Amino acid sequence: MILLNSSCLRGAKYSAAMRQMFIWFHGAGHFFIDYRVPESVLKGLINGICWHGEYYHQFIRGNFRA
Repeated sequence: MILLNSSCLRGAKYSAAMRQMFIWFHGAGHFFIDYRVPESVLKGLINGICWHGEYYHQFIRGNFRA
């Protein structure tokens, strides 16, 4: 897991073979899986072109669910 310096996101993990991204939230106790995620989206989240939480809400949330 890649730890994120965020008040809402604890970390992320990516499976390139399955194109799945796993997102852990602080206090959630579980993770969310996003499907068919391009690796560039993970890189955007990690590189912090904006706050990690803001990036998640703007570019990931609801866009890659099964």
